[in-house]
Amino acid sequence: MRLDRWFLGLIGATVLSLPALAAEPAPCPDGASWHGQAPPHGSGYFCGKTRPDGEVVRHGWGVVYHPVSGVKVEECEYRDGARDGRCTFFDERGDRSERGTYAAGVRAGQWWYWSLPSAQGRVYELGLATGAPEDAVARRKVVEGFLSELGAEAKEAAGLAEAVLSYVDKGGERRQVCGPHLCVGPGRIPSEPIFVDLGATVEQAQRDRKLLAQHEANARVRAREEARAVRAAQAKAEAEQRRVERELEQEEPDGCCKYCSTGKPCGNTCIARNKTCHKGPGCACWSD
Repeated sequence: MRLDRWFLGLIGATVLSLPALAAEPAPCPDGASWHGQAPPHGSGYFCGKTRPDGEVVRHGWGVVYHPVSGVKVEECEYRDGARDGRCTFFDERGDRSERGTYAAGVRAGQWWYWSLPSAQGRVYELGLATGAPEDAVARRKVVEGFLSELGAEAKEAAGLAEAVLSYVDKGGERRQVCGPHLCVGPGRIPSEPIFVDLGATVEQAQRDRKLLAQHEANARVRAREEARAVRAAQAKAEAEQRRVERELEQEEPDGCCKYCSTGKPCGNTCIARNKTCHKGPGCACWSD
């Protein structure tokens, strides 16, 4: 079953399944031959053909490895130097991270994600630990940003992200939801990949219009709740810091002043700086 035909989806609710395994690299197409080597003798191999100007370009399967670690980075089909066809990417650990198809160098069709890209590196887990409000805000930003990068509008990205996060937090049916630009199937990465169809149809968007609107409304509510939880946690931490500082100010310091003049302020030589020296050089201080 071709990957770019998998998961056309039923009109009704759809339960997602894992994508089929990537096909084994085929022989090079006509006019191309194998180039390069796998580690430790090289950083990759590929089918390549020579253009009239003498340049060798990828044409057929190509496998790339990290030049230092030797970990596989990608395994993709190429046509005339551009990714075209099935493609699988791997993270720095060598774990599968993304799988889908390209058309003339552009992502197209269906994709599966076992981890998500972010500014801080790939995200492997969307579940939250108890009492981590900042993490809830951060993960929503990651998922919304990921979907926006794939072409969703801001409102659409918020609703589709809520569909993913609601499934992660509450479970239920693993149903595909479509917006004007993307269809998304939630998943608990990495055990369940997140599915994204980059070619949502008008019929799919219309079918899920009310469902997406509900997710968008829920996203607004949950985002406000998450923001309030962050503010409450910050206020609690600040109050605790003030309490600790007050206790430190009330403690009588050992040795207090090393040097002071009778009747003069103790200055910074005392923790309690408002106290006055009463016994001359090398004395202790106390409040009047």
